[in-house]
Amino acid sequence: MQAHIHRLLDRYRGLPADRLLEQPVMLAFFVCIILANLVLFLLLSQPFAFENALWLAFASVSLTGLAHTFFQWTLQRTTHLLLAQTYALLLYSIWVTGGLFSSSTMWMMILPVPAVYLLGWRESLRWVVLVQLTLLALVPLTEHGWLPVSYVYGPRHVWWSLGNHVFTAISLLGGLMVYQRIYNHQLNEITRRNKELSANRAALLQAESYKDQFLASVSHELRTPMNAILGFNDVIRAELQTAGHSLQTVDLVRESTEHLLKLVNQILDFTQIQAGRLQLQPAPTRLADAFAECTQTYARQTHDPVQFHAQLDPSLPEWVMTDAKRLKEVLCHLLDNAFKFTPSGVVNLAIRKDGERMLFEVQDSGVGIADAQQTFIFNRFEHADLQTHTRFGGTGLGLAICKGLVQLFDGDIGLHSEANVGSRFWFRIPLHPCDAPTPPSFTAPQTHHGLRFTLLLVDDNPVNLKVAELMCKQLWPTARVQSVNSGEACLQWLQTHHVDLVLMDLVMPGMDGLETTRAIRQSVAPLSDLTVIGLTASSHPQDHAACLQAGMNDVLLKPLGRDQLQRGVQAQLMRQGATDA
Repeated sequence: MQAHIHRLLDRYRGLPADRLLEQPVMLAFFVCIILANLVLFLLLSQPFAFENALWLAFASVSLTGLAHTFFQWTLQRTTHLLLAQTYALLLYSIWVTGGLFSSSTMWMMILPVPAVYLLGWRESLRWVVLVQLTLLALVPLTEHGWLPVSYVYGPRHVWWSLGNHVFTAISLLGGLMVYQRIYNHQLNEITRRNKELSANRAALLQAESYKDQFLASVSHELRTPMNAILGFNDVIRAELQTAGHSLQTVDLVRESTEHLLKLVNQILDFTQIQAGRLQLQPAPTRLADAFAECTQTYARQTHDPVQFHAQLDPSLPEWVMTDAKRLKEVLCHLLDNAFKFTPSGVVNLAIRKDGERMLFEVQDSGVGIADAQQTFIFNRFEHADLQTHTRFGGTGLGLAICKGLVQLFDGDIGLHSEANVGSRFWFRIPLHPCDAPTPPSFTAPQTHHGLRFTLLLVDDNPVNLKVAELMCKQLWPTARVQSVNSGEACLQWLQTHHVDLVLMDLVMPGMDGLETTRAIRQSVAPLSDLTVIGLTASSHPQDHAACLQAGMNDVLLKPLGRDQLQRGVQAQLMRQGATDA
């Protein structure tokens, strides 16, 4: 029995999901209607001699339909068989009981109704047309008395006629009621499943949010020790360079750390893009400068097997409004891939004007990408193939980040590649020419060793404090450098000591950098005018905006380099009029 049920379900497996329950139940209902009417009519006194045989034939049809449905045939074939046999029996009944005068025409009129429920509108139209043509054909046959048998209806036919009308109405209304029950059941089931899907979706989104928060947190935590590594590396490098020692080992340490930092930045950028929290910061950008920053890095890396060529279209405007940092990030990702997958050959970079857009092209003669992989290559964690991933490595996030950043620029990105021939990656972004920015009213000092000022470092991490202290003492030997490990200690120090500039970490227990800065700004002059530079590992624009809103004069991004620290501090000292000794 169980095997028969499984075979029955298999036959319905190809039906639409919303009809899997409806159609088998409706078929069984209509067969039961035939059997029920058979029993009711048998209980009535039959005015015609052939009635018992006719209803036994209906019973045979019903049982045959059930047998075919349960054991062998598809629902569609079984339904057509039942309708055809029922049509033949009804036509015979009408034929011998007066044609259009027969009350059996009521059953003929509702014959297409099961077809609507079981076969759909398109198939049921065939039965509607057949029934209407049959009734039209009976008009002249009944009108001219061409039927083989003539019946004169009398009192003995009343109950039979009434039974046809009543049972027809009950059958029709019963079908509608059963269908409504099935519909309500399916609607409730769909509603329940939708709620389950909504709950699952919410859980997945929550899990995705936790994952993004975890990755962002891990990325932030990784930046802290790397800040120390790079900082100590700069200090050691400066000491060794002064002493005339070789810098090769120190440079290798820095190169490895910068590579690790690059991976961390990729993870952080990807999580921010996925969460929709990454925003562009357009500013006037000199294309030639941005172009030079990209090309000079790779020109220095080029060795004999790989030739690097770069071309900037002279028809492009000198200044454009764009986010130079993110633009260079996309170019660097594409150039990194080009050099990685080109053991020998040529890498070309071209920037051209394309109507109202800028077109960037990176072309190489490397290993290329198979056609089957090109559709998915911009998805996260995708590689050309397993062999390529094993040979060249990588996180699989670079091109996904490129696509996300280009979309933020309101641009498009694509590629053309042939395996073992090379690849051409391109992207286009809107071109927004602009005027050159107004130059600052001060110039950076040519020397920094003679500056005398007092600098206060605020950070809860003792390693970061030591790195910043060593850097500052190397950059400004005559400056007085002090350090505290909390926001509360910073405020206490400022009450009793004169300070020219504060380097303030953002994330600290107790009072964080933002709260401490607000407290400084709410104090009385001249303390309220103290220069405060924020230090943060977050590159999110909202965090930088929060620093400026809290009253900080500038924000420097960790890991902190010597050049970055020197430019940031001296720019603020020049603004406040620090004097050279």
